[in-house]
Amino acid sequence: MAEKPAQVDFWGVPLPEPKDRRGRKAHVRNDEVAKNIALSRATGSTVEDIAELVGLDPKTLNKYYSRELEKAPELVEAVLDRAIFEQAMQGRVGAQRLMKEMLARGKAAVPLARAKATGRKKPTSEPLGKKAQASADAVTAHQGTSWGEVLKKPH
Repeated sequence: MAEKPAQVDFWGVPLPEPKDRRGRKAHVRNDEVAKNIALSRATGSTVEDIAELVGLDPKTLNKYYSRELEKAPELVEAVLDRAIFEQAMQGRVGAQRLMKEMLARGKAAVPLARAKATGRKKPTSEPLGKKAQASADAVTAHQGTSWGEVLKKPH
């Protein structure tokens, strides 16, 4: 009797065989599948299409791989940036030039946590409420009118 071949998903990753045949077992997260999901989502695939390729229900896909589905472009870009950096560190001139361009474009911005730690705060002026705005306007309402001379404040 020939053995039944192991089931694999779209990318060739073998699906785990359930130990107990009663009921469907919980999905086990796989990092290789996570990378492929992020790549597929970043290139425009829908959640339903990805779920079908992986062999999961869209709800299960969202449960185990929500980060990859939501942040796919950023994750893929981070992987590409890391690869460019590794190539630049190996002495590849093209990668070094590309890294310099990326740094010049501002891709290497100061992290928010470090910017807050330096103590620099943006001067923020909160908008006044209705009553506060009316009071502020009333102080200078007479200026530029015929009442301006009459209502001058005594010194």
